[in-house]
Amino acid sequence: MWRNLPKSLTGFGNRGNEMEYIGRIENDNKLHMNETGIVIFGAGKDLEKLLDKLEKMHEKDKITCICDNNPAKQGKEVRGIKIVSPDYALRYYSNAAYIVYNKFCIEICRQLAGQRIEKIHLIRN
Repeated sequence: MWRNLPKSLTGFGNRGNEMEYIGRIENDNKLHMNETGIVIFGAGKDLEKLLDKLEKMHEKDKITCICDNNPAKQGKEVRGIKIVSPDYALRYYSNAAYIVYNKFCIEICRQLAGQRIEKIHLIRN
């Protein structure tokens, strides 16, 4: 899956921007320097591991929310962090860094690029 991922978002959205980061979260210096908040896209099975890593990196306090396309997950909380709809996250946190980390990464990147999100961090396990 990772071999086929483009660095450019040209095929995803209207702007043709580059992804801000692709790789392991531990090496994501741009995320560490980010001051506009973090939105995690996806409340799937690897969320707990991702939250553990962000906590070890002292980045957990920057998380503004988790968003998920599944309405059944919206309104719930994980470790005190609210799960919201993508529309809500995009409306209130459009300048945040968006972490994409799950098996739907290509679809999610297309969704974010279509909404003109510029700070997309594609995280590998």
